[in-house]
Amino acid sequence: MPTDFQQIDTAAPLGAVVACSGLTIGSKIAARLATALGEAGVGTPQFGAALPQSADEAMVMFEVDPGEDVPTGDHIMRLSITTTNTALTWTECHVCWWNGASYSSLGSVTGIGHVLDTVQTETATISSASASPTYSAGDRLYYVLVFDATGAHGSANANFAPSEVITTPIEAGAGLGMPLVMHHRKQMAGSN
Repeated sequence: MPTDFQQIDTAAPLGAVVACSGLTIGSKIAARLATALGEAGVGTPQFGAALPQSADEAMVMFEVDPGEDVPTGDHIMRLSITTTNTALTWTECHVCWWNGASYSSLGSVTGIGHVLDTVQTETATISSASASPTYSAGDRLYYVLVFDATGAHGSANANFAPSEVITTPIEAGAGLGMPLVMHHRKQMAGSN
């Protein structure tokens, strides 16, 4: 059973980075943390582009400490849009591995095509992403969400709530760096 990491209000310790996407960073960016035992965020950070925008830009990022090796499998990113903007389209999502010195790509999905015209939760699946290298303390998963605003005028901004979960292929009940009692409770909850 996959493990979910809860998006929270805390800013990502690594900050806003394009990581393995290799893309330009947007003019308004938001980077948040997602944790195994967090409470859903209630803030509504803004992200967007100064226009005219010439290409896709990395605007939203999530940092995760997986606590262990990440196996090959699907990663499901969810983004709760709270303020819309029809000039913005979610086009790509990348999952990167940070080893403390450099980023490597585990996988990505392009051509998503979610126009941010409705207050709702949008979803992107990075199918069959590669396994991570062997986990070491300080290693992180970094999710980079890419948006396009080509053709818009002025500026294009939207807001999201860091209130959704990121589903990973990590097996539920794995260590995840949590205290033993919480690990036991999680296993018991999953067995009902």
